[in-house]
Amino acid sequence: GEAGAPRPAPLPWGEILGDAERLKTIMAAAQAQDQGEIVLAQLIRQALAVGQWQGAIAWLERYPDLLKTPAGQATGIIPQVVQSLAHRSLEGEEWSRDLRRRYEQWLKEQVLFALDWHQPAPEHFPSLTMAEIGIALERLGAMTEALNFYDQFTQDAHLPRRDFARERWLVVKKKQERMFSNQGKIRPAVKARTELSKKAQQWQWDLGEVGDRIPQPPQLPPDPGPTSITGLPPEIDLTPLDGTEGYSFAVHSLQIRVLPPFAQVQIFDPLTQGALRIDGRLGQISSGALVVRGELPLAFEQPSGGYGGTLHRDHLELAIALLPTPILIHWPAAIPEGSGIISTVGNGVINYGTGN
Repeated sequence: GEAGAPRPAPLPWGEILGDAERLKTIMAAAQAQDQGEIVLAQLIRQALAVGQWQGAIAWLERYPDLLKTPAGQATGIIPQVVQSLAHRSLEGEEWSRDLRRRYEQWLKEQVLFALDWHQPAPEHFPSLTMAEIGIALERLGAMTEALNFYDQFTQDAHLPRRDFARERWLVVKKKQERMFSNQGKIRPAVKARTELSKKAQQWQWDLGEVGDRIPQPPQLPPDPGPTSITGLPPEIDLTPLDGTEGYSFAVHSLQIRVLPPFAQVQIFDPLTQGALRIDGRLGQISSGALVVRGELPLAFEQPSGGYGGTLHRDHLELAIALLPTPILIHWPAAIPEGSGIISTVGNGVINYGTGN
């Protein structure tokens, strides 16, 4: 509903949480009055407060699109559900394999597949963190999803986040290897053990220090932002972009805007009015209506602007004329490195070459 719409009166949740038909009637009336998002959030919040996990997931599944609306997002209920999963033990008879699977599927659809979970939460609600998402997946027993999620951050430029992701990846992989062994799945167990040893050696991590306990999600130090860029000459200043975790800077005539959480970089040359957009999440480079997408690393050149570079899965290597070394712009990795295609962008024409 609209920001100025009156809030619905408090409902006697204790009386009605177990009355499915009454709840349906209440939701229908709320939607008719453009209050569906607020009432749905109240309903789920009350169910979580009394530990009715079955009821909460039933309503989350029943109205998946309602919470994606601006009014739904403003309730802060999606981060709150994830935080509830992350900060509770999720033990007891209620937590059947089916219930865990349903929450895992919901979390994948509403959070993992949504690239905007990094965004600040609505006012009065705590923002969702990487640690909370990862720990929620662990508590649900979603090992594969947890491994894939943590893997995005194991090369992160923010060292506390990187180290947390690495440790949790090793913990989950160790559990996965033991699970395969207990199930008599020899090949998967050997593969998991090999991957575990390889990563531990690569990260110089003592596996003897890797335990089984799932911790409360830690409060990691805030990402300083500018450390996501290296190789910038000291005389060049970074300017924060209002309302985002991004920043901008200028080199010669080039104006460069960076949004690390979304792996996006925009380069604008006012002399030629040429703009280039790099999207690390999609693994693509675009100029106007022309788009290049290929396996990574993906190289490009813009001769008229005097710059070029190479897009990798976790950073952009940007070479600018007269600068002695490339500028490296980092973000959480999300796409696999491939064999490589070189594209040349110049004068509005994109030509394909051969990668190495």
